[in-house]
Amino acid sequence: MLLIGAPASSETLFLMGILDIRKDAVYFDGSNTTNRILDVLKEKRPKIILLNEIDKMSRQFQNQLLGFMRSGRVDVE
Repeated sequence: MLLIGAPASSETLFLMGILDIRKDAVYFDGSNTTNRILDVLKEKRPKIILLNEIDKMSRQFQNQLLGFMRSGRVDVE
């Protein structure tokens, strides 16, 4: 699911609400991603990935996340 809205239209609050009720979810802020995202994906193998600000995420992390969604494996380039 993709949420699009003007700044301050509560997309983040919506994602945090999902995180509160789904224990099989993980949340990442795309503007602050580091290699930690790969560690979390390997460790938790989440069913739901809540990603805020994907447009601010580096292309490398976008590609790694796409690979994870396709294969279920975390491949580091």
